[in-house]
Amino acid sequence: MNFEEMLLDYVGRSVEVFFANSFNTGILISVGSGIFTILTTDSTYQSPDEELTIFTQQVSFIRILV
Repeated sequence: MNFEEMLLDYVGRSVEVFFANSFNTGILISVGSGIFTILTTDSTYQSPDEELTIFTQQVSFIRILV
């Protein structure tokens, strides 16, 4: 089982995606070959929801939230 196959089990769940210098929180909405997409929300309600497509090679780790 590779990383993308593992992520497929968590589509629809809240995740935190950590990079070398930052992180994003959102809902995992899709997984592809070498990429995945999360829907992020702004906690201040000043920006609209945004879909972020992330390359798996850029990720340090992902935390699946309960």
